Amino acid sequence: MIESSKYDSWLKSSLSKKSYDDVIKKYGSAPGDFMNVNQNEKSYLAISAVRFGNIALLPTTICSDW
Repeated sequence: MIESSKYDSWLKSSLSKKSYDDVIKKYGSAPGDFMNVNQNEKSYLAISAVRFGNIALLPTTICSDW
């Protein structure tokens, strides 16, 4: 699990301000309503993964507008 504030910090440092604003406008702020957990008064994103040796599969949500 990744703390939502840490994820948001990564997102801000990886994207231009315009791209960040576009993502937030389209999908909302983290953690959103999917794959999130609240523990000890903090919110986290749950990142699922299945590992097969050096291969990692990370499932994503289904996006209806792709």
